[in-house]
Amino acid sequence: MSNSVQNPPTLPTQPQSSIPSKGVPSPPLPWKRNGLRILFIAALILVLLGSSFAAFYWLTQKILEWADSARDASDPSFVQRQVIRTLAFLDGVQYFGHDVPPGTPCLCQLPNASVAILEFDVQNQNPPGYLSQIGTHLNALTQAQGATQDKRALAAQIDQDINNMQNWLEQVHTDAKQLINTPLGQYNSPASKSLLDDMAANALYAFIGRSDPSTGQVLGGMIQVQYTIQSLATYDIAPYSAH
Repeated sequence: MSNSVQNPPTLPTQPQSSIPSKGVPSPPLPWKRNGLRILFIAALILVLLGSSFAAFYWLTQKILEWADSARDASDPSFVQRQVIRTLAFLDGVQYFGHDVPPGTPCLCQLPNASVAILEFDVQNQNPPGYLSQIGTHLNALTQAQGATQDKRALAAQIDQDINNMQNWLEQVHTDAKQLINTPLGQYNSPASKSLLDDMAANALYAFIGRSDPSTGQVLGGMIQVQYTIQSLATYDIAPYSAH
C-alpha cells in the first residue's frame, strides 16, 4: 500500500441546463432535499473515515514489518533502528522524544510520523492519534440522521475491533519503550529476545486479529476492520414511495 493518503474525491458539479423562458423549475421536494442531505453527510463522514483508515492501515502494516524483522535479526544496531521506527509511528513526532534517550533520531520522514497512532493526551494532543480520529468519525456516522440499525451495528463492531487493536499496539509500545532504553550490548540477551517476541506477536495480532484463549471467539484486528468498513460504505438506493 502506498504511504500517501489520497485526497477526498471531488464531488461532481451539476451541469447547467437551459431553462425555457416560460417555465420555472420547481424546487426540490422536501424528501429529496433531506434524502440527498443525509447521503451527502454520510458520504463526507465515510471519506474522512476512509482517509484516516488508509493511513492507519499502512502505518500498522509497517510496524508489523519492523517488529518481525527486529525479532529475527542478530545485529543489535539494526534491531535498535527498527524499534526506533516503531516508536516513531506509535508516538508521532509530538511524543517521540518523551520515550527515547535524548538525541535519538526519529528515522521516519514526515508526514508519515506527523500523526501518532496512539492517543496520549485527550485534551492537548494535536492532531489526535489515528485511533481517536477513527473513533470520532464512527461516532459521527452513527449519530447522523438516517443512520440505520445495520450501520450502527457495523460501526459498533469496528469500534470493538479498534479497541482490540489499541490494546495490542499499546503492548507493542510498552515493549519498544523498554527495548529502546536497554543498552545495545544486551539486545541479544534472553530478556530482550523475549520482549522482541512479544512485540512481534502483538503487532501481528493488531493486524490480523487473534482467537480469544478464554472463549475461542475471534478478536478482530486491522483486516477485519477493513472488511467491515467496506460494508459500512455500502448503501441501498430504492425508489421513493409516499405510501
